[in-house]
Amino acid sequence: MQGVRQVLAISFFTTLLVACEPPHDATGKELFEHYCSKCHNDSGKGQFLKGVPPNVGTWLATSQIVVLIKHGKANYSDMPAIEGLTEEQALLIASYLKYELPRVPNESD
Repeated sequence: MQGVRQVLAISFFTTLLVACEPPHDATGKELFEHYCSKCHNDSGKGQFLKGVPPNVGTWLATSQIVVLIKHGKANYSDMPAIEGLTEEQALLIASYLKYELPRVPNESD
């Protein structure tokens, strides 16, 4: 009986861990929502009062955004590297941020 409980517990926690990760075929929007929107909001406008800058309408090049996503911002722990992302996933987020997010209407429009 003890062995069955251990197997069930391991299965349960494995399911939770897998559920926390976006699927490997996720879109840039889905990846942005999963990794970035907690701080930068779904709109990308950030949280001014908490010191989180907007990332929508950024002047950074797509390649610079990819580097920032994958490596974080040096000496600034509030923008950590997103570990485990592939180059392709980081590029999907950066492309969504640069080319699609600015076109998403928000509640005030």
